[in-house]
Amino acid sequence: MNRLTATAATVALCFAAAINAQQLMHPPLDIVPRVSGTFAELRTNHFHAGLDLSTSGRTGCPVYAANDGYVSRIKVSVSGYGKALYISHPDGTTTVYAHLSRYAGAIADTVMHRQYARENYAVELFLPPNAITVKRGQIVAYSGNTGSSGGPHLHFEVRKSQTEVPLNPMAFLPAIADNAAPLPYGIKIYALDDSSTVESGLTDNYVKAVRSGNGYVAERVVNAHGNIATAIHASDFLVDGGNRCGINHIKLFADNELIFESNTDHMSFDETRYINSYIDYPEWIKNGRRLQKSFVDPGNRLSTYGVHKTLAVADGRTYNLRYELTDFTGNTSTLKFTIRDSKSVTRRKRTTHNAVYNRHWHKDTLGVTVDIPANSLYTNAFINVSSYAAGNDTVFNIGSDIIPLHNNMTVSLPMPADIAPELVAKAFVASIGPKGKVSYVGGEADGNGRITVRTRTMGRFKICTDNELPSISIVNRLDEPLKRNAVLRIKIADDASGIVDFRCTIDNQWQLFEYEYKTQTLSGRTADFGLQAGMHTLCITVTDNCGNTAEHAATFTVGGATNGKQ
Repeated sequence: MNRLTATAATVALCFAAAINAQQLMHPPLDIVPRVSGTFAELRTNHFHAGLDLSTSGRTGCPVYAANDGYVSRIKVSVSGYGKALYISHPDGTTTVYAHLSRYAGAIADTVMHRQYARENYAVELFLPPNAITVKRGQIVAYSGNTGSSGGPHLHFEVRKSQTEVPLNPMAFLPAIADNAAPLPYGIKIYALDDSSTVESGLTDNYVKAVRSGNGYVAERVVNAHGNIATAIHASDFLVDGGNRCGINHIKLFADNELIFESNTDHMSFDETRYINSYIDYPEWIKNGRRLQKSFVDPGNRLSTYGVHKTLAVADGRTYNLRYELTDFTGNTSTLKFTIRDSKSVTRRKRTTHNAVYNRHWHKDTLGVTVDIPANSLYTNAFINVSSYAAGNDTVFNIGSDIIPLHNNMTVSLPMPADIAPELVAKAFVASIGPKGKVSYVGGEADGNGRITVRTRTMGRFKICTDNELPSISIVNRLDEPLKRNAVLRIKIADDASGIVDFRCTIDNQWQLFEYEYKTQTLSGRTADFGLQAGMHTLCITVTDNCGNTAEHAATFTVGGATNGKQ
């Protein structure tokens, strides 16, 4: 089965599942949602796996079960999906509800019981079919903003239960208004080998799109010669003025012959990181534009492609090309452009590479060793390893941040000679961003003067140490009595290696505090702790990634008794 047939088969399964269910799913929200993110939309390092349904800045909207079924999985984490709920249905699908503020009924009781049993905020439960059953339209949770969420909304997914492959939720829900066709911004033309050229010998060339009649055209003709490929820069909108969303179906024609097709109505989690080959990754890193390439790198195993041919520009010919961009509901835009053969353009310099995409790459130089497993690159690349002094630090440059990696590379760096013995255990590898921001990566010292880390991002690195304790501060005024339903808020932070664990007790009993990592705030309601009126002792323990542990204790009163601080 070729890629196009496989794609069509999977899409057919998507629609067949909805038909076999004999009815569309119950909407997960009872408000008219504004879709702020669509299925397979382009995100950092992944394709979006569901629909983002905006709740207009509110949290606490009731979330409803899409169909009869049972709760098969519950996961609470400080990042990612935050509070997430998985419901498996008899039709072979599983629905996922993420970034929740809280769970409802027996689900909430089950989660809290497990959190207290493990004395940990972050838990994951896999439940048997008869543990918690739900009915279609039953309230199972409330919307929120937990985890890696950029604002209050509900993330909703539909997956095939057996394979966990996400499907487009719009195939299962009542029709969502979509009156806007995709909007193309421009195209990019690429020379694919050393005998090919684009314009003044550049390896690629961006051309803006302009409106023309009922469609769009490139603002100028492109001169090129040899093996040429293109990419499209475009977004979709469900309504005019709405959020930028993803485009499901892309076709490219050359003189009316289909030479490229991509359809993203399904997307396996095993494939999702191939987005870094699906897009022009250097363009994204340098300019913040996600261009969808209409050619396939040799190391790209994404299954969404149909036909994919490149264009051989020769013999003084002029080629008329046309993109057709179609969203899920069938709205289509066209972008026409012309490539003209021109042998007069300046030849570009021969490109070189020292790393082959499907071979293991090893480098040992300057005290640095780098190992990149085979099939970690999407195409051949030139990877340089160097170092330079930056004040008292040595900065190690490994490849470039515009070269994406599919798998982790292993990097071993020499420990600074002047590092104090007692700080070796507190050392870690940090990355240095384009604006100089230093971020924790990790690493483990081997006791022989080296530290080793695994990472999927190339660029600049240095070795840092963290011997500072995390900070802890209580937001509430504790010199006044707290009401029985007061919310205790605690700010915790670590500006070096970052927080890895926290623990809160009241009167020596572990208590459940919610953690919002975006604001670095712990919060818990006194009423939920079952506290009697009077004085109580709160203890907070916070540990960072380098094992530094800070403790803070304070007393407070509930219900009018005097309180103090220790």
